[in-house]
Amino acid sequence: MTVNTRRWSALALLSFTLAACGNSAGPGGTTTTGPTVTAVSPDIGLSAGGTTVTLTGTNFKAGMSVKFGGTLSSTVNVTSATSLTAISPAAAGAGKVDVTVSDGAVVSPPSSADQFGYVAFAEFPVAGPSDSRNADIVTGPDGNLWTTQSNGNRIVRITPAGAATAFPLPSESSYPQGITSGPDGNVWFTEFVGHSIGRITPAGVITEFSLSDSINYPQGITSGPDGNLWFTESTGNRIGRITPAGVITEFTVPTAKSFPQGITSGPDGNVWFTENAGNKIGRITPAGVITEFPVATAASSLFGITAGPDGNLWFTEQGGNKIGRITRSGVIVEFPTGEYPVDITTGPDGNLWFIRALSSAVGVLKR
Repeated sequence: MTVNTRRWSALALLSFTLAACGNSAGPGGTTTTGPTVTAVSPDIGLSAGGTTVTLTGTNFKAGMSVKFGGTLSSTVNVTSATSLTAISPAAAGAGKVDVTVSDGAVVSPPSSADQFGYVAFAEFPVAGPSDSRNADIVTGPDGNLWTTQSNGNRIVRITPAGAATAFPLPSESSYPQGITSGPDGNVWFTEFVGHSIGRITPAGVITEFSLSDSINYPQGITSGPDGNLWFTESTGNRIGRITPAGVITEFTVPTAKSFPQGITSGPDGNVWFTENAGNKIGRITPAGVITEFPVATAASSLFGITAGPDGNLWFTEQGGNKIGRITRSGVIVEFPTGEYPVDITTGPDGNLWFIRALSSAVGVLKR
């Protein structure tokens, strides 16, 4: 019997071409369509791996494998033809990868819809007294990071390379807390026990402004989208607004005894804040309308909050030992981290920097 090798070569080439285009030849010469990925949720996780990720797409079936970049997921569970879950494997560091699905013959084509972002932590020690515990952190108008150290009664300036300079406060035992970059090119902060608002220039010159007795224990502070400074009144259960001229307006938080803590200006033109005892994230419009979003982790002791480089809000859970992300529509994702993260800010390098209670170290969450 004579074999037509030219005919078989043509068939083999046809089969290879179909597979490369997202299809494969099935029994009897029929063509089957390969898998596709149309959504990844959550689309972010720690570089250590272990995040349960839900993939949405088409043509999923039992026995399929999933890769995050070039690394296989060890656990894949296909729940339907359009949905499966996979555990993210460990990655070498931060960055985005394509999440692809394979049936053994066809691999889903990479696209912007299948991307998953790995984040990684690092820390830099800050020299100083052992009890100089960090309270808040912000990126200043000079491109450096600025923190308040409550027990040390000082403001600390940190370069992106980790070099630190400390500036003691004029008033003793004022217990500085919140800190923000102001609309005037300076850095502003609250003095929790001193009942004052402080201002420090990039060169380190400090001015203090005393508040009236009716404003108890100012905590977090931020520059608002309206050109004013906004702050939280923890024991007063209010959000305060102070104009550059010093006119103060207060707004009561709907949840009683919520102990509002951190506060930041959001990318949506509103101001966002954490409720330490209320276990909620709050949003307040420039007109004073407040909306609250509950956090899943109970007794998480919400603390700091910042607008992230991705258009979302990021916050710390001091009691839950987590860092969380909330979208402008209120969808929350949480990430476990080390003990007692207290505040967080977007750094000049586009990463998220944070500090811990009971530590003078500074951490970074790389994206």
